Amino acid sequence: MMPNVHEPEVCDAMVRFLRPGQCAVDVGANDGYFTGFMSYLVGESGLVVAFEPDKVLFDQLKENCTELTNVTLSQHALWSDNLPMEFHRTPDSGYSSMIRYENFNAESYMLLARSLDTLLLSPQPDFLKVDCEGSDEHVLRGAEKILRNGVDCVTAEVNFYINYKLGSTDHTLRGYMNALGYDCFLLEKERKPLYLRPEDKIKVTGAGVSVVNVMFAKRSRVEELWQYDCMARKLVSGALC
Repeated sequence: MMPNVHEPEVCDAMVRFLRPGQCAVDVGANDGYFTGFMSYLVGESGLVVAFEPDKVLFDQLKENCTELTNVTLSQHALWSDNLPMEFHRTPDSGYSSMIRYENFNAESYMLLARSLDTLLLSPQPDFLKVDCEGSDEHVLRGAEKILRNGVDCVTAEVNFYINYKLGSTDHTLRGYMNALGYDCFLLEKERKPLYLRPEDKIKVTGAGVSVVNVMFAKRSRVEELWQYDCMARKLVSGALC
C-alpha cells in the first residue's frame, strides 16, 4: 500500500489495474490529483477523461493538467439522465454537490447534467473512478451501457451523510452493480480489499466515519492482482461495525 498519498486504498487499486495504453475516467476530478495519477499510469499511449462541474475547481484542473497530453477535460456534471439540475458550489474543495450541505455556504446555479453513456462514446474505459458527493449511484446508472460492455474496475464513494438525500444507499448501489455482474469490495487503508456479499451490511462506525470507498470488479481478477483468497476475509457477523 501507499500510506503517504491521498486515499492510498484507491491509488492502490489504480496501480494494480491500470496499464499503459488503457483508458481511465475520473468523475468528480476536483483539482486533478487522481487525474494526474492515472495519466502517469496509462502513459502517453493511454487516455484519461476527467469530469468536474465546479467552475472554480475546473479552472484549477485545467491549470494542473496543462502539460498532460493524454488527458481530456470536461466541465459536464454527470447524472443518470440528461436533464437540467441545480448544482451547489461550496468554497471548500470537495463539498460541491447536487444537494446542499447544511453546514456550508453555497453558490447555487442551474446546469445541464448528462449521462456518461451519451458523452463517452469511445473508447471503452478500463477504469472508472467516481467521487461525486452522494451522486455516485446516479452517475453509474447513467453509465449502464458502458458497464455492461465491461469495465475492469470501478471505484466509488459511499457517503452515509448525504447519499440518502439523493435517494441512494450503499445497498441500492451494490445491488445495481451486482446485477450487472460486478463483485463489490470495501477498500481499506493498508488492507487487501474486503469482499462484500449482497447480504453483508456496512454500518457507520462509532468513531463517526461517514464515508467509505468501495470497488466493483470481478472477484477472480481481484484475487489475481492481490494474490489472496477473497473469501478468507469476512465481515464479523455479516456487518462492518
